[in-house]
Amino acid sequence: MPNKNEIKKIIEIHLDKGIRKKCKKAKDLLNITDSMCQKFNGCNGADIEAVIKEAIENCFIDKKDELSWQDIEAVLKNTNSISVISKKQIDAMKNVFKENHFTNASK
Repeated sequence: MPNKNEIKKIIEIHLDKGIRKKCKKAKDLLNITDSMCQKFNGCNGADIEAVIKEAIENCFIDKKDELSWQDIEAVLKNTNSISVISKKQIDAMKNVFKENHFTNASK
Protein backbone atom coordinates (compact mmCIF):
# COMPACT_ATOMS: atom_id res chain seq x y z
CA MET A 1 0.00 0.00 0.00
CA PRO A 2 1.26 3.50 -0.69
CA ASN A 3 2.79 5.55 2.08
CA LYS A 4 1.68 9.08 3.04
CA ASN A 5 3.85 10.81 0.41
CA GLU A 6 2.75 8.40 -2.31
CA ILE A 7 -0.91 8.86 -1.35
CA LYS A 8 -0.47 12.62 -1.61
CA LYS A 9 1.11 12.34 -5.06
CA ILE A 10 -1.63 9.98 -6.32
CA ILE A 11 -4.32 12.38 -5.07
CA GLU A 12 -2.57 15.34 -6.72
CA ILE A 13 -2.22 13.55 -10.06
CA HIS A 14 -5.87 12.54 -10.26
CA LEU A 15 -7.17 15.86 -8.97
CA ASP A 16 -5.11 17.67 -11.58
CA LYS A 17 -6.37 15.43 -14.39
CA GLY A 18 -10.00 15.57 -13.31
CA ILE A 19 -10.22 19.23 -12.45
CA ARG A 20 -8.80 20.23 -15.81
CA LYS A 21 -11.50 18.14 -17.51
CA LYS A 22 -14.61 18.42 -15.34
CA CYS A 23 -14.55 20.98 -12.52
CA LYS A 24 -13.34 24.53 -12.68
CA LYS A 25 -12.05 24.79 -9.12
CA ALA A 26 -10.87 22.65 -6.25
CA LYS A 27 -11.84 24.27 -2.99
CA ASP A 28 -9.43 23.54 -0.13
CA LEU A 29 -7.59 20.94 -2.22
CA LEU A 30 -4.52 22.90 -3.20
CA ASN A 31 -2.76 21.96 0.02
CA ILE A 32 -3.28 18.27 0.77
CA THR A 33 -2.56 17.69 4.46
CA ASP A 34 -1.30 14.60 6.27
CA SER A 35 -4.73 14.17 7.88
CA MET A 36 -6.33 14.11 4.42
CA CYS A 37 -3.85 11.47 3.27
CA GLN A 38 -4.42 9.42 6.44
CA LYS A 39 -8.06 8.92 5.45
CA PHE A 40 -6.78 6.89 2.49
CA ASN A 41 -4.75 4.46 4.64
CA GLY A 42 -5.45 0.93 3.45
CA CYS A 43 -6.23 2.09 -0.08
CA ASN A 44 -4.06 1.21 -3.02
CA GLY A 45 -3.42 3.54 -5.94
CA ALA A 46 -6.42 2.25 -7.90
CA ASP A 47 -8.71 2.79 -4.88
CA ILE A 48 -7.50 6.38 -4.52
CA GLU A 49 -7.88 7.04 -8.23
CA ALA A 50 -11.44 5.64 -8.21
CA VAL A 51 -12.46 7.79 -5.22
CA ILE A 52 -11.08 10.98 -6.78
CA LYS A 53 -12.63 10.24 -10.16
CA GLU A 54 -16.04 9.47 -8.65
CA ALA A 55 -15.98 12.66 -6.56
CA ILE A 56 -15.11 14.68 -9.67
CA GLU A 57 -17.85 12.94 -11.68
CA ASN A 58 -20.37 13.67 -8.92
CA CYS A 59 -19.30 17.31 -8.97
CA PHE A 60 -19.81 17.42 -12.74
CA ILE A 61 -23.18 15.62 -12.61
CA ASP A 62 -24.40 17.91 -9.83
CA LYS A 63 -23.30 20.90 -11.96
CA LYS A 64 -21.01 22.15 -9.21
CA ASP A 65 -18.17 24.42 -10.28
CA GLU A 66 -16.08 23.54 -7.26
CA LEU A 67 -14.88 20.25 -5.80
CA SER A 68 -14.34 20.16 -2.04
CA TRP A 69 -12.66 17.76 0.36
CA GLN A 70 -16.14 16.93 1.70
CA ASP A 71 -17.10 15.68 -1.79
CA ILE A 72 -14.11 13.32 -1.74
CA GLU A 73 -14.80 12.18 1.83
CA ALA A 74 -18.42 11.37 0.94
CA VAL A 75 -17.23 8.99 -1.79
CA LEU A 76 -14.47 7.56 0.40
CA LYS A 77 -16.97 6.65 3.15
CA ASN A 78 -18.84 4.43 0.68
CA THR A 79 -15.72 2.77 -0.73
CA ASN A 80 -14.37 -0.60 0.35
CA SER A 81 -10.63 -0.52 -0.17
CA ILE A 82 -8.60 -3.44 -1.46
CA SER A 83 -7.15 -3.91 2.04
CA VAL A 84 -10.65 -4.64 3.35
CA ILE A 85 -11.89 -6.71 0.41
CA SER A 86 -8.74 -8.84 0.11
CA LYS A 87 -7.48 -8.77 3.70
CA LYS A 88 -6.68 -12.49 3.90
CA GLN A 89 -4.76 -12.51 0.63
CA ILE A 90 -2.82 -9.37 1.51
CA ASP A 91 -1.92 -10.71 4.96
CA ALA A 92 -0.71 -13.95 3.37
CA MET A 93 1.44 -12.01 0.88
CA LYS A 94 2.89 -9.89 3.69
CA ASN A 95 3.91 -13.06 5.52
CA VAL A 96 5.61 -14.46 2.41
CA PHE A 97 7.42 -11.15 1.90
CA LYS A 98 8.55 -11.11 5.52
CA GLU A 99 9.71 -14.75 5.46
CA ASN A 100 11.74 -14.09 2.32
CA HIS A 101 13.17 -10.79 3.62
CA PHE A 102 11.65 -8.71 0.84
CA THR A 103 11.83 -4.96 1.31
CA ASN A 104 9.30 -2.29 0.48
CA ALA A 105 10.16 -0.42 -2.70
CA SER A 106 9.17 2.84 -1.03
CA LYS A 107 11.84 2.60 1.63
